[in-house]
This record gives sequence, structure tokens and C-alpha cells, in this order.
Amino acid sequence: MFACSRLVDRACTNDDNTIPAATLQEAVTLCQKDQSNIAKILKSLSSKLTNSFVQVRIKALTVMLHLSRCGPPAVLVDIRQYTPMISDTIQFRGEPHPVYGMQPYDQMRALAQELLELSCQSYNTPNQSQPMY
Repeated sequence: MFACSRLVDRACTNDDNTIPAATLQEAVTLCQKDQSNIAKILKSLSSKLTNSFVQVRIKALTVMLHLSRCGPPAVLVDIRQYTPMISDTIQFRGEPHPVYGMQPYDQMRALAQELLELSCQSYNTPNQSQPMY
């Protein structure tokens, strides 16, 4: 558990730096190594979605999106539990960034929308083992 929460804290800093690729890969590796880490990481990330800083929210959504694309398929199943919180980030407003203005909020909304669409697409994909009628 500590490794998962430390990883999320490292990834979701309140600054303009991008998340290091090694940190994103470590998150994928932790999820592949032990499926129980998926829930731990997503729970920690979801708590970051309520942070008052837009950069923290952007980074949490970025990690979630990366895990949903590169991690095990179970990630998308677990992400569906957090769709209300992800949806709430679309409505989040705050003070403009001193340099970038409202661009970080637009980026956050785009990431949240992409993550929601990805989780819905995978949910609506027919199961290959069941016959189509």
C-alpha cells in the first residue's frame, strides 16, 4: 500500500512539470505485478481528483488514462467505480493560471472526457465469448 500511495504522491505534485515516464511505467508495473495494487492506486488517484489545485487533478487524470491504456484490462473495470468523481472534474473551476490562463482547466476537462469515453467504450464492447443475436 505504501508503495502505491508514494507513487501517486510522486506523480501528482502541484507544479507545471510533466510526470516522469519512469513513474508512469512503475504504476503499470505495480498493477501488472499484483492486481490488488490497481484498487490501491486508483483509490489514491481518486482522492487527488478532489484537490483544489488543477495541476494535481491533471496529473491524477493523466496517470489514470495511462493505466487504462497500458495497464491490465482490470484497470478499466475499476475506473468505472470512479466515473462520478471523474465527471465532477469537468465542472471544476478555479483561478486562472498566472501564465497559462484557463488552459489547464481545458486540459483537465479534455483528459476527464477522454477517460470517461474510454471507460464507456470498453464497457459497451461486446464480449467475444458470447454469441451476438
